[in-house]
Amino acid sequence: MSLKVVWKGSFPSYWDISRWAALRGEYLFLLIKNSGHRKLLIQSLADKRYSFDIPTSANVILGFYKDSIIIGRLQDARSHINLTNLVAYNFLNKELQWRTKGNFLYEKYKIPYINQEGYFKVGKDFINLETGKITTDVKLYGSEINLSPFKKNWFKGSIGNTLYFFDQNQSIYLTDNQINIMKSLRLENLKKVSNTIDGDFSIRSNNLLQNTNLMDALINKDKIVWVNNENNLVIYSLKDSLTRILTNPNKAYDLCLGSINEKYILIYGIKNYNAGSLLVFDLEDTNESKGKK
Repeated sequence: MSLKVVWKGSFPSYWDISRWAALRGEYLFLLIKNSGHRKLLIQSLADKRYSFDIPTSANVILGFYKDSIIIGRLQDARSHINLTNLVAYNFLNKELQWRTKGNFLYEKYKIPYINQEGYFKVGKDFINLETGKITTDVKLYGSEINLSPFKKNWFKGSIGNTLYFFDQNQSIYLTDNQINIMKSLRLENLKKVSNTIDGDFSIRSNNLLQNTNLMDALINKDKIVWVNNENNLVIYSLKDSLTRILTNPNKAYDLCLGSINEKYILIYGIKNYNAGSLLVFDLEDTNESKGKK
């Protein structure tokens, strides 16, 4: 098992607050500035020869919908109070899907995640992710669902018919649609960085707010991942209940979790606040490796 460095350099401003790096399928997406010019860099993780970039004024990745990445321009990247010039770009066809030149205001620090329901709620408006058109009359998943016995802000998202909760005691709960607990796991020896988790969720909680890039844990349908206090990567398999520990090869770099999909984890290797690396770990490397119960 190994961590692969896919990018190294100076982090952009507010890199730990506004999302500038993300995974989707076999692709890595980076919003970076080069020689004073911003660009969206798209790199295949399966084939390094496949890489291209697009000039843009955007400075935040808002999310994905089908084969499109949705990006925008935060006028105040630290406080997240003004969003303009939303763009959807199909990264497979290399085509612009739509552009919305609105000026959206919302509560400080609180950018909602894009779900797969076809709409993005920003302020009081909803943006149709197929067309970019704005409407005001949409009801999103989770707005009226009864999550008892869990607190509403413990709900983080769902993958298929499985719901995921995270409590203040660093425990993750998996339930069915009727909120019957199927599995629970306490994240032992957890290095706490943000008191929140993220995952390869098809639906995210409306209370899960994009005000940090650094996660305490990441989840996909097969695995739960966290960093321990020894700065090593811990990978728990939901299939066989085995725990595997990947030793950090460079202790000078502080590991913090970014995002996850079915195959990859994106990890920040932090040298100092201004510089470091992006690392990718292929989760399939753990399928044949030994672990402990």
